[in-house]
Amino acid sequence: MIGKAEKTKKRALPVAAVIAAFSAGGALIFSAALLPLSTGLRIFLLGIALLALAGGVVGCLVRERQTACYACPCCGARFRPTLQSTVSGPHTFRKRKLKCPQCGEISYCRKEQASARFDR
Repeated sequence: MIGKAEKTKKRALPVAAVIAAFSAGGALIFSAALLPLSTGLRIFLLGIALLALAGGVVGCLVRERQTACYACPCCGARFRPTLQSTVSGPHTFRKRKLKCPQCGEISYCRKEQASARFDR
């Protein structure tokens, strides 16, 4: 039972960090746009906001890579793609163009929830 609670806590922490990054970025953008500030300070705030938003995007991509597995339509193999293929692969909401490690075919693989054998 303790293992399950720890696993849930580990998964919730990255989600909270991503939400915090997007919230901070949005707050900084609104502050830079609406407050009467000098141009230099506005540029500084927008730069920090850009860094916060970039951190949120990276967090989303890492989370996507850790929690999803994909099924090859050709051979049916289930696998996790590398971070590079997660970032650079064209995708829709439920499919991503990936190379299957088992059969080597490049196709749009269907996204599935990771099963217990993929959890580490």
